[in-house]
Amino acid sequence: MKSPNFESKKHNEKWIAEILERCEKASSKVAERAKSFYIPEIEKISPTIRQSIDYLEGDLIALVRDPKGPIGQGEYDDWTQEEVAELYTVVFGKDVPAQWMEQ
Repeated sequence: MKSPNFESKKHNEKWIAEILERCEKASSKVAERAKSFYIPEIEKISPTIRQSIDYLEGDLIALVRDPKGPIGQGEYDDWTQEEVAELYTVVFGKDVPAQWMEQ
């Protein structure tokens, strides 16, 4: 029987590999943030703890809507909505719904 830690690591490695692949097509700013912040955070997460992933996704959704909002703690003050949307796509592999973007 495989240990839960092995399964978690295997799952996270797959997710991280997918992010790194998407980073190749992303802007350097987005790729650097994905690699320096999100990948280390994902490495800490057990895939069975969906709540942690949901928090990360929720934070990025809030930042797409307002990059200068308090959730970003100043880290995204010079980011555009489009850049945060690209980061969301790189990290989660999903396009940002149009309703999240400024009208």
